[in-house]
Amino acid sequence: MVIVNPEFIKLIKETNSLKEKLCQKIVERESLIFHECKNMKLEYMLRIGNLEYDLMKKQNELLVLKRIKELEKTKKYSEEEIGKKIEIEFSEFKAMEKKLLNDIDIAIDLSMTNLLENEEIKRLNNVYYKLQLILNPDLKLTSSEKEDELFECVKKNYKKGNIKKLEKILEGYKDETIVDEYDNLSKLRNRYSLLIAENQKIITKIKMSFPYNQKDTLQDNNLLRRKKDEINSKIYAYDEEIKKIKKK
Repeated sequence: MVIVNPEFIKLIKETNSLKEKLCQKIVERESLIFHECKNMKLEYMLRIGNLEYDLMKKQNELLVLKRIKELEKTKKYSEEEIGKKIEIEFSEFKAMEKKLLNDIDIAIDLSMTNLLENEEIKRLNNVYYKLQLILNPDLKLTSSEKEDELFECVKKNYKKGNIKKLEKILEGYKDETIVDEYDNLSKLRNRYSLLIAENQKIITKIKMSFPYNQKDTLQDNNLLRRKKDEINSKIYAYDEEIKKIKKK
């Protein structure tokens, strides 16, 4: 009769449970980075991007005019010298304008391609989760070179949204419960716990940042209209201030 240590059984269950949780966090993180946030940014740029660009241009124009006024008051610089100083001091602002305009152009181009819909992303994530369980080298103490190469292929196809390719790779594979020596399981349990915490930090940061922090606005037409009104009000206010300075 074989007597199994209850602590060992408990460790096996804990380790496998943490493994599954870690895979969920990895998939959630990568789904946000490569698919969900990409779609949100595209939608934001298409619906609000042009207004944001107009606002940025007005802000920068006002700052430039105020700076010119400051430099003129000193009576130290010629018109040509002021122009050169402005060009240097506001080069970063111009770069920001250019980047935003480029983001809008990219969004327009992407809108003409076949991006994954929410249901397709769910299907993709489901397959990717299963492949993470089987192939991710971070989930094992050791892995073969062949497995590592295959996992790199999995990641590349996930980023591309190639569901059929991932499903093909998954065929013939089956995840198995981890059963190993006590010390090895303890190492894996500790590693999983650390990686879960690290991934959660990344996920939280993503969700607090653009474009994910605009998710509610994009999903609610009232919030979207309110945001557009706020931006238009700011543009109008900047425009009026610019007119006053130019008039003077």
